[in-house]
Amino acid sequence: MSLVSQNLAPRAIPLDLNLVFSVIAFTIAALMVASNLLVLLTARRREIGILRALGATALDVGVMVMTEALTLTVAGCILGYWPIRLLSTITLLSNRLSLVKVAALTLADFGAVLGLGLALAALFALLPALATTRLTCTEALRND
Repeated sequence: MSLVSQNLAPRAIPLDLNLVFSVIAFTIAALMVASNLLVLLTARRREIGILRALGATALDVGVMVMTEALTLTVAGCILGYWPIRLLSTITLLSNRLSLVKVAALTLADFGAVLGLGLALAALFALLPALATTRLTCTEALRND
């Protein structure tokens, strides 16, 4: 009887929750970059219209938006990663892990965080950048 009940029991699927939480955290961060960028661009609509009237091309405006998004992402990665990593480094060193190994782990982790953060920010910033490049001078300078 127990043999039958063992075979009918649902099987557990091993799941790495750290990976799931990391994907959720990076997706939320990328969405925050996109929403903040939309708010910033809405506030700077008149400025963008003046730039377009003075001869800035759609490509110039798009590059400006993407540069701003990636700059904000780099700042967010630095400010979000290093304070927490400092605390974890103290813990790792107190566990008698070598300084070279801790430094290698720190740089590898920061590279992964920065690379994934920049990739997701670039992906999620495309929508605001494309919306801004389609904005004409008259639309931007019109009083709403």
